[in-house]
Amino acid sequence: MNFLQKLESLMQSHKIDNLHVLSEKCDIPYTTLKGFYDRGTEKIQRLTLKKLAKFFGCTTDYLIYDEIKDPLMAYPDICNTSNNSHVKWFNNEDEMIKSLEEEFQKDLLDQYNALFDKDDRLTEEEKKFFINFLTEKHKEIDEKLDK
Repeated sequence: MNFLQKLESLMQSHKIDNLHVLSEKCDIPYTTLKGFYDRGTEKIQRLTLKKLAKFFGCTTDYLIYDEIKDPLMAYPDICNTSNNSHVKWFNNEDEMIKSLEEEFQKDLLDQYNALFDKDDRLTEEEKKFFINFLTEKHKEIDEKLDK
């Protein structure tokens, strides 16, 4: 799907039946939105893309790249390199969350280990305890912030 097809699909899924309503909800001038149909989408401003992506809950890459089918997917060639082994693709939100949790845990251990000499590294059992403890504290803080 191209940009306009995706925009129409997103509007339909959000029950927005015209560009005037979208303009009001996204704080984007109507003439800008109408211009996509009249003049094309080659020179869309980044701020406009960010507003649309934020409103619709999708990535800006989803809006830009025709080959991206999943609204939460980002384009893998962001570094413009031939080797994209560092780029992670996720099949679903659970997979992404699990990966982020693993990275979070690794970051916590790296921060902890940076505080101590190399001789004072944690055992595997201590690492598990430390991760569980900090993860629980992190959840408690998030719950308090959500209230």
